Amino acid sequence: MAIWKALRQTMFSAYVKSQRHRQLLGHAALLIAYVLTGWIGLYLAVPPGYATAIFLPAGIAVAAVFAFGASSLPTIFLASFLLNIFFGSSPPHNLDWLHAGAALVIAAASSTQAAVGGTLLRWTIGYPTALDNPRDLSFFLLLPPAFCLISATVSISGIWLLGVVRSSELPSNWITWWVGDTLGVIVSLPIILVLFGEPRGLWRLRLRYVAFPMFLCFVLFVSIFIRVSKWEHEQSLLEFQLRSQQFADTTKANLEQEALFLDQLSSVFANRHDPITRQDFRNLVQQLLKHFPVIQAVEWAPRVLNSDRQAFEATERAEMPGFAIREQSQSGHLQQSSVRRLYYPVTYVEPPAANEAAIGYDLLSDAVRARALEAAVETGNTAASAPIRLVQERAEEASTLLIRSVPAGSNGPGVVLVVLRMASFAKSLTNSTSPTLGAKLIDTEAGSNLYNSLPSTLVSPPYEHTLDFGGRHFLLQTAPTAYYIAQHRGWQSWTVLAGGFFVLGYLELFFCSVAVTLIVSRNWFTVCKPEKPSLKIL
Repeated sequence: MAIWKALRQTMFSAYVKSQRHRQLLGHAALLIAYVLTGWIGLYLAVPPGYATAIFLPAGIAVAAVFAFGASSLPTIFLASFLLNIFFGSSPPHNLDWLHAGAALVIAAASSTQAAVGGTLLRWTIGYPTALDNPRDLSFFLLLPPAFCLISATVSISGIWLLGVVRSSELPSNWITWWVGDTLGVIVSLPIILVLFGEPRGLWRLRLRYVAFPMFLCFVLFVSIFIRVSKWEHEQSLLEFQLRSQQFADTTKANLEQEALFLDQLSSVFANRHDPITRQDFRNLVQQLLKHFPVIQAVEWAPRVLNSDRQAFEATERAEMPGFAIREQSQSGHLQQSSVRRLYYPVTYVEPPAANEAAIGYDLLSDAVRARALEAAVETGNTAASAPIRLVQERAEEASTLLIRSVPAGSNGPGVVLVVLRMASFAKSLTNSTSPTLGAKLIDTEAGSNLYNSLPSTLVSPPYEHTLDFGGRHFLLQTAPTAYYIAQHRGWQSWTVLAGGFFVLGYLELFFCSVAVTLIVSRNWFTVCKPEKPSLKIL
């Protein structure tokens, strides 16, 4: 008797272990299927990337509760949380507390929807189910749009309160989320039943006649969606590309206008018979400063030999007390310039306000300025400097010097130059397009960002234009803003996808209802088929 009890206990323990092993495998399969299909589905998502027009995990979750009960809810919650954490840490998102909170909200909403949806289907349809009569099919088609309101409403409200989605994006995200979950349930729930549903014999017979045709139709509709979506995206960017080209042309035209002004100013210095005074210089550049308010300064720097330095400084002190040729120390302070053979000190500067610190500064004392000055003298054309920090500004904003040489004249040889704060310059040009267009201006040789209004999450700007000016190469990148995308969002692709999956859902139910009939008819025909008479040789 004791041996028999021990044997029974051993067999029961083995059975329990086997059941636990199967349950663990089932939960692992549910987790993997949810995350994998969700990861694929989110590639079709609309900004900010959480709502997609077809979300198969919603159907997988409802099917799990429908078939296996509430024991699958913890796995559904974990799978949804992991999916959105993974998505929140991938480009263009960053994993932070904000996106972790969004992942928790979505996981709670998804598991709640699965619990409600699976329970409602159990109450109305019952389980096990054949899903082959008008009553059950009607409930299957009518209930998902109702209980899929849960995740769409709770999730969108939650991530809106967290600031992940803007108010202007609420309607499109909510509709897309609701449609995506509804289609996900209608499409994937019968497939899950084909693979794991009860009665097992009936659903196993439907594998060939339901799952395989549905997979082919699914691939077909997704392929059509991708093609339509690509065409739709190209059409929506036509206006953006036109504005980007206009912005690039405007940027180049403004730089060329300033170069033209420098050319004219240089000609005045070269051709005047009497010396140009500070007042003359002020009168000459007033119109330019009115036309280009972002110009930091217009300057005149004469060529001064070291042998003439003392006489030059003494002459300038008569009008500007304390004038001296200066340079910038390593700590950033201005000090008297060291002895060199040649100097190009800034002598005239307009407007004088906020630019007094530049007066007397020797352009040759800095290597970046010196290279641009030497290029202007050698070529006789306007030369642009690499990005610099101005001695008269404490801000870190990068500036560029546009320099034009004056070979000779009543004031002697020297250079005239325009000081441009590049971020302010680019921003002034984007003011008219800022709601629809973000821009980034890069000095490619220096590898320096002169201006950037593109989102930090943008991986690859869709439009690039190269600008060659002043002997330097600039790269202008532009991208449509969220406002532009919202204003030019087309719904043709989503209509195609939604309509396709509604058709797919009805086809799926049709195949489910007729599959058994076809199989039974085929088997009956095989059984009733008369055998061919055999010939016997007598």
